[in-house]
Amino acid sequence: MKIKNYIFLLIAVVHLGCILGLGHLYFLPGSAILYHCILVVLLYLQSFLVLAWIHQFVLNQKVSRFLIKSMGIGIGLFYSLIYLGNFVSLREWGEYFSLDVIRIIATDVGDVFNSYVFESFLSMGFIFIISLVLFSLPHQGLQNKLRSFNLWIANLSIPAVIKQGIFLLSLLMMPFILTKKNKIRKFLKLKGEPVYNFLSPMTLSFDNPNLNVEDRSNIEEYLVSVKSMQPSKKPNIILLICDAMRPDRLSLNGYSRETTPFLESMSQNNSFKNFPDARSNCSTSFCGILSILSGTDIFELSHANLKIQDILSELDYQNHFILSGSHNDWYQLKRAYSFHSELQTYHDGSMNETRTVNDDQALLDELEQLNFDEAQAQFFYFHLMSPHLLGTRKSEFRKYLPDEPFNPLSPDSIVYNNNYDNGILQTDFFLGQLYETLDKKGLLDEYIFVVTSDHGEALGERNRFGHGGYVYEENLKIPLVMWSSDSLGLNDQIPVSHTDIAHFLLDQLGLESPSFWSYDLDENPNYSYHRQNHQYGVIEQFNDEQFKLIYNKKKQQYLLYNLKLDPIEVNDLSQLSTHETTLKRLQGKLLKAFGL
Repeated sequence: MKIKNYIFLLIAVVHLGCILGLGHLYFLPGSAILYHCILVVLLYLQSFLVLAWIHQFVLNQKVSRFLIKSMGIGIGLFYSLIYLGNFVSLREWGEYFSLDVIRIIATDVGDVFNSYVFESFLSMGFIFIISLVLFSLPHQGLQNKLRSFNLWIANLSIPAVIKQGIFLLSLLMMPFILTKKNKIRKFLKLKGEPVYNFLSPMTLSFDNPNLNVEDRSNIEEYLVSVKSMQPSKKPNIILLICDAMRPDRLSLNGYSRETTPFLESMSQNNSFKNFPDARSNCSTSFCGILSILSGTDIFELSHANLKIQDILSELDYQNHFILSGSHNDWYQLKRAYSFHSELQTYHDGSMNETRTVNDDQALLDELEQLNFDEAQAQFFYFHLMSPHLLGTRKSEFRKYLPDEPFNPLSPDSIVYNNNYDNGILQTDFFLGQLYETLDKKGLLDEYIFVVTSDHGEALGERNRFGHGGYVYEENLKIPLVMWSSDSLGLNDQIPVSHTDIAHFLLDQLGLESPSFWSYDLDENPNYSYHRQNHQYGVIEQFNDEQFKLIYNKKKQQYLLYNLKLDPIEVNDLSQLSTHETTLKRLQGKLLKAFGL
């Protein structure tokens, strides 16, 4: 076998190795791997036909070699982006890499480079270069194959017009199938094929975008009933979600470093409630945010869920979403925000004119110039990115040093933790500034203020940094504090989750929550459900006991923890006969909830 054929074989091995590696690391279904291999072969055939058609008219060998090399480099760049991008995206966010992510990064390249050390980009660049060299090598072998293929076509006893027609038809076949055939597009999308998910707009991996007749009827019936339940008081409601903020890093909660002076000052308010045992439903933003807004368990999440802003809209509230980060591009969250009702204000980081996508200063800019009807109650959702690794950091909040950019290839726990604590300090500053601005605008005469997070953050536990991929406590534990101009009447010493926040707000208005929302705090035992990628979790609170079962579908493994005695999840109890009954009971709960 000549060396050029070895190169073709090596390229095939690279493809297979990359997709199998992604499949092994991130539990891609076997069907996704199979369909990816089929699609790669079809796309290579398509590329070969394009070159063959061009080769009929290009007789100059240098031009031919240039075209083949250019296409090889393009293919190398394309697949390198897909494989490397999915490695990061599936690891950090639990979803596929797409063109939308590239666009987001391109609009905020400064923050990305400030967040990661140069060596990270150097390593990725080195992999890119190797890929490009590899894919550009076999030009001579391809030239010979193109020559032989065109000679074979020329010898066919078919009229030239028909030959060219077949050529053009075959060239248009793949683009037509991938862009026009909805059944094929949906099939590839739902099966998790990486190439199609790269080209296709992002959507939630668990989402059912359609409402069935029963769901629609339930929502319409509830909204009609809401109009007849006009509350006597309609306070302004301010919801602030601080991306990736952990409760144990707030000095409000006893952390040794001063990180939350504003929240501590607010804790003197008689209505102040601080829930020490609050959790997210997952460890990424899209499901965390939607669970908060919709009061719905993760296994029932959809763009189409009825959300708190839809109910408030029926009560003549004006809804304002002022957000850091690119929510419009990121999993099409804007579609979920306004699925049932219009927003009076929508501004996310991708719309910033003078600031970066993840700069929380833009929230103040937008709030300062916002006009609203003073006769109506207002609902605000602010999303802050300061705690997040990609949040735009201000130099005046670099209190804890060293805090250099993160190196994912050789993570430094001290640096990462300092950087994180500085982000919390900056978050607290912006919380204070938003509170002050709202007060100046006369919006805090009657109000409810809620501060929480969409998920937690690993800070070195289990040798992991960041979020996504797991449902361990460091990924799920979140702060939840509330205060208002009136008494809240809430018990903040009970375990709560994302799904309870919307219920709390409706309760403060004297409204009953929709019967199809998730709520069981009044039950004993009560359960919360959690999922991220291949990990599923259920937590049972019964009297003073709290057990958590994690199911790792990738490893077919159960882990059982007593969170009261083992809050950092070190001692697995699943193999102990003394906990067999608890294990089987929680296995049944997971099976029923997720259909495992």
